[in-house]
Amino acid sequence: MIAVGEDQKPLPFQQIMRRFRRVHRLDEMIREVPARLYLFDLLYWEGKSLIDTPYEERRTLLSSICDPSLLAPRLVTHNVAAAREFLSKAMDCGHEGLMAKALDSPYTPGARGKNWFKIKPADHLDLTVIAADWGHGRRRGWLSNYHLAARDEESGRLYVVGKTFKGLTDKEFAWITQRLKALKTSETPYTVYVRPEILPKG
Repeated sequence: MIAVGEDQKPLPFQQIMRRFRRVHRLDEMIREVPARLYLFDLLYWEGKSLIDTPYEERRTLLSSICDPSLLAPRLVTHNVAAAREFLSKAMDCGHEGLMAKALDSPYTPGARGKNWFKIKPADHLDLTVIAADWGHGRRRGWLSNYHLAARDEESGRLYVVGKTFKGLTDKEFAWITQRLKALKTSETPYTVYVRPEILPKG
């Protein structure tokens, strides 16, 4: 179930959560945040659990017992171009992306595992390293937890938006430690602050 706007396009997930949390004046909330039902899976039918049944069989059974207008659209294909077009159409309709599922996958409550993948366009930010923390354990002796900042276009100030420490080899950790030490502006026992000259690339 998703919340929809006047144009019937999906609203952010937080909007439907407003309905779930409401316990008073429900009629008012129904008018304020209309919802639409989409059916995409069938986990229980005629007294039998279907969670171990392959997804393709569950979907086929679901299609045979419900109104087609309630079924979530799907595409079964090996064609990358067709999949990209399907994703593009979903985005045009206001959805965040797609869920790719292995046709032979069971339903795993609480986890997607390796059989289900969420696909959505990635957002890109130009970030720079402004500080780094000394590592622990096997990363001891390296600056290995990097503070990433984005520049505000209006003020020119840098604002920290997150940290990262993954994706580097030992050789790269050693190299960037020396590079950051050369850019040091100040430090504490735990953190080294640097000039914003390193731009991570993803």
